[in-house]
Amino acid sequence: MAALNVLVALLFGLTLLVVVMVYLGPYRNPNWISRGSAILFFSMGFAATAAGEFVREAVRKPYIVYGAILGNGVRVSEVTKLRAEGYLDGGIWTHIYVADHYPRVLDRNGRVNAEKLLALPDDERKEVGRVLFQYHCNDCHAVEGYSAVSQLTRGWTRSLIEAAVIAPDAMSYFMPPFCGLPEEAVVLSDYVESVSQPYPPGLVQPSGGISR
Repeated sequence: MAALNVLVALLFGLTLLVVVMVYLGPYRNPNWISRGSAILFFSMGFAATAAGEFVREAVRKPYIVYGAILGNGVRVSEVTKLRAEGYLDGGIWTHIYVADHYPRVLDRNGRVNAEKLLALPDDERKEVGRVLFQYHCNDCHAVEGYSAVSQLTRGWTRSLIEAAVIAPDAMSYFMPPFCGLPEEAVVLSDYVESVSQPYPPGLVQPSGGISR
């Protein structure tokens, strides 16, 4: 929240400064504008807009549309159903992907069988986890780059990763809840664990041991 307060102050401060400069400059003294002042105006306006975008993104989370659509694109009214029936089955493209690549995990009714999902080999479980990440988490998190999950989970234990996947909204109220089966949370955890970066060498881990 401290960072958000700084961004709000920056937004209002830069906006006020630009308004004052526009009044004293182009409005009162049109000949005052030069190439340098134009670049300064543009830079300050861009910074104010960028700060405003960060604030806008922050204040609406965990929603896209407050109270209706979560940040991962799931409608609030669908959460209970997806938790009972599965996220992979609940999405058109996720179900098509699983049915096309891993038809053996489907039951007679063409639905994803959670037990068969966990029976997949490790590399295939991670691939299904990657698909879950792409559709469930990728709206806010990349693997590398902006808000990278590989860095956010740096040095985390498997149990901590799984706890964060099962209840992300308990880790941070900015995050929407997990909208899938417990078995899907395990598969997603497999993938997140595979991309998570280790502790920097030499740092003492929470367990008291020295990282590699």
